[in-house]
Amino acid sequence: GFQQSEVDPASVPFKSKKQEKQRKEKLAKDLEEREKNKEEEKKAQLLKQKQAAKDAAKAEKNRTRTQKRQAKRNEREETWESLAKEETLAKKLRKGKITASQFESRLKRISSKESGDEEEADDAPELSDEEEVSGKAINAKYALKRNKRKKGKKG
Repeated sequence: GFQQSEVDPASVPFKSKKQEKQRKEKLAKDLEEREKNKEEEKKAQLLKQKQAAKDAAKAEKNRTRTQKRQAKRNEREETWESLAKEETLAKKLRKGKITASQFESRLKRISSKESGDEEEADDAPELSDEEEVSGKAINAKYALKRNKRKKGKKG
């Protein structure tokens, strides 16, 4: 069978100096053309990507009624979920299961996830229990105070 040679045919020089000079000129010219083509291809690819992004944005704007309704429902659902999480945290704080600083840090994490800032949520340092017990946040007072309804009839 056929076996590929390890010698690159483009690197083999001619014996004639005239032909070798022409070969080198042609190689240099081909190399320049390849470089130009690479640059042009990159530009064309960038243009395609930009166009695709524009098309995607335009398609997002031209949503159907059903898609708009669904997006609105999803947004409402996410809002209720975040409110429920916040209320759960407030209840834990009132019961004394978490400290005020834990409440604040977790509340920030919930609000940053809701707004889509995943990086901000990860940047918040996670405090150990000893650190959190010693430093209570003043801003969480609103969660501690809660007027409870009195049992019985109004009269």
